[in-house]
Amino acid sequence: MKNQQIPPLISRAQQYGSIPGLDTIKALLREMGNPQEKLKIIHIAGTNGKGSIASFCQGMLLENDYNVGLFTSPYFADPREMIQDNRELISKKDFENALGIVEKAVGKMLQKGKPHPTEFEIYVAVAFYYFTRLPMDFLILEVGLGGREDATNVIDKPLLSIISQIGLDHTRYLGHTLKEIADHKGGIIKEGIPVIIYPQEKEAKEVLQNIAAKCKSPVYSFNPNQLVIHNSSLQEQCFSADFTPSLSASLKNQLPLDSFSNATYSKVRIRLSGKHQVLNAATALLGMKVLQSHHSIPLTTEKMLKGLFASKWPGRFEIIGHHPLTVVDGAHNVAAAKSLADTIKTHCSHYSITLLLGMLEDKDVDGFLFQIMPLVDRVVLTKPLNPRALDPIQLKEKLHEFGGEILLEPSISKASLKALEMTSPSGMLLGVGSLYMIGKAREILLEHFNSLRSSSEQR
Repeated sequence: MKNQQIPPLISRAQQYGSIPGLDTIKALLREMGNPQEKLKIIHIAGTNGKGSIASFCQGMLLENDYNVGLFTSPYFADPREMIQDNRELISKKDFENALGIVEKAVGKMLQKGKPHPTEFEIYVAVAFYYFTRLPMDFLILEVGLGGREDATNVIDKPLLSIISQIGLDHTRYLGHTLKEIADHKGGIIKEGIPVIIYPQEKEAKEVLQNIAAKCKSPVYSFNPNQLVIHNSSLQEQCFSADFTPSLSASLKNQLPLDSFSNATYSKVRIRLSGKHQVLNAATALLGMKVLQSHHSIPLTTEKMLKGLFASKWPGRFEIIGHHPLTVVDGAHNVAAAKSLADTIKTHCSHYSITLLLGMLEDKDVDGFLFQIMPLVDRVVLTKPLNPRALDPIQLKEKLHEFGGEILLEPSISKASLKALEMTSPSGMLLGVGSLYMIGKAREILLEHFNSLRSSSEQR
């Protein structure tokens, strides 16, 4: 969003940055009549994969003919991307109208001496208000940062809580160990509400299970060996899953086992690349099975599988164009870098790779580079559109030990086109790092390939 387009309410809120805690968002929503209490919510927290899991859940519910809202963050170019109704972005008119409602509520808060909400809190309030104005069956709600003190965690009784992969990220706010971070993420687990847990490292899993036990919340998870990957390519993956052992172990007299009949799924197809996306899809699929059984939600297996295959998620090993193969991926922490590296080794090791890279200074840059740099041949460094951006000059100093050609171009637009120029038609361009860089790079690269296609069609 360009500066002149930023609404005054958002402009004022941006100065407050990220402030953990729920008091302000609760006060704001009270002034609005607590719209979040009118919605049936699936709440998703975690470090990596939240958006992909949300997209998979959205696809399965949409294919079963439900009206589905989706709130995710951050956005690439327009904050309206965060708020979707049946895969359609909130319209400019509805976004402005909802902002107006929120602004009036903020005014009342300020008159009472309450703090001004942050930018993210405003978007959360806009989303809750907007979705209550629609015929809405389910809202899939992605956590912004952490979980326990995140603005989305004002909901008391979601239908389901889902925890995606937990890794080391946002350590300045969430802690420096998996246990500390898992404690924040697990804060979305609510009393008696089923929770689905992606396969975790042991120390993170133990924390989540302890939180769930205190909340008397049924826990459902699976072991990766319960999945069989039949084939995997950049275009498509196919796997089968048998959740019956996990469901049997998790029931503990909660529900009759026949409530979870048909917990085996064969030849599940998805269009997102990488083994981690198979795990994300399986997590979402298990979530829908639990939703179906705990809440008697009618869902057919055929439509769920169709919905999984229809699901896409921008910026997650997203192929923008060919000749050269051009991919953007929002990996920006070590765990995500490991998953990305595995995908490159499996599917792209024969390419000569140009890396387009921009990072934030508060990330584990060294750990990230250790995973990715041995796989690439040349690098174009640029600067994300964020005050926390790492100066490309400082980033370059970290790259010398890896060797290879390194070019600096602070402008993301120029850097994207330069990276294309440096990549042979038979090579690969990989744009990776901060989402605050990927969003702009994605826009520029899409324009380039769309222009090529348009020129080709006119000939």
